[in-house]
Amino acid sequence: MRPLRLGHGQGLLLLGGGRSARKQERGGEDVAHASSNPRGKGGAPFVERCGTAYTRRPRGRSKRLACWRIPDAMETEDDAPRHLRLAGIIRLGLGGGRGPRDAYVFDPHRLALPAWACALGDTEGPALLVTLDRHLDTVMPRAPAAVPDRTAGLRALDEHARWALDVRNYDHILAAMEAGLVGDALLIARARPRGAFTGDTYVDSRGRPHRLVAVPTVDRAAEAYSRPAPGDAVRDVLDAAGRVLLDVDLDCFTSLSDADPTTVLPWPRQVIREFLLPEDSEPFWDAVLRKTVALTLAREPHHCGGLLASGDLFQDAAQVLFRELLRTEPP
Repeated sequence: MRPLRLGHGQGLLLLGGGRSARKQERGGEDVAHASSNPRGKGGAPFVERCGTAYTRRPRGRSKRLACWRIPDAMETEDDAPRHLRLAGIIRLGLGGGRGPRDAYVFDPHRLALPAWACALGDTEGPALLVTLDRHLDTVMPRAPAAVPDRTAGLRALDEHARWALDVRNYDHILAAMEAGLVGDALLIARARPRGAFTGDTYVDSRGRPHRLVAVPTVDRAAEAYSRPAPGDAVRDVLDAAGRVLLDVDLDCFTSLSDADPTTVLPWPRQVIREFLLPEDSEPFWDAVLRKTVALTLAREPHHCGGLLASGDLFQDAAQVLFRELLRTEPP
């Protein structure tokens, strides 16, 4: 039988082998010895004290305790997909429709920066950005040269978006140009926030030029694509693009109240449909979607009337955006 002894109220002493044992107390800590088992046969003894296991170096090889030292931290291999590291960004797989196969949904629009980096990967050049928004998000970053290049990796861009970009979510487009993710941009937006870049060409801190083509509505973009007037560049940037990132800010489908400019009025589904799918817009959308590699969708509840109102608006917009435009099931 294995002897069972209590050591002065210090806990339970279990001996792994041998007929006799002696216990010593050194500085209040129990140390067990198997005196009749000098070669360690039967395994190393241990003391369980107040729920904590204490070990000492075994005498010889032990099958039950291969190493006398318990490591402070176990090394693990992280094989999680990269997008799961982007906290607050939901990646959706789109199938059976037309256009992109991936979508990324998040709240603050500045998280588009790591989402675009994840969608584009590291293999090809920058993409054309086609964005639908209430605001022209073309404010210059506070420190353009400090924006990490895409070669710095997804983690660097994700951290920069969260901790360095404007919390008003107005500077992520030019930041993406600085990072080498976005080349030119087709901006379908109506309002120009204070400090927004107003030129037609933005030259980043690395000397690369980027065309900015701004139109107020999808209807105007479709007309400029199908029947371009002198100076219209919608067709030019679409034809020149190798890849497209389609970006939608949910507040594109809102207006400010005339009675109270601080009140946001979400659009009903029919108005969203008329804006997103106007008559004769199919050639324009075909040109966009056949090159689109990813959709990013910013919910921006602070610009959409709050959490509940933005949730209702998201459901209406998703029916038109996913089911009618992309011809796939809404998330």
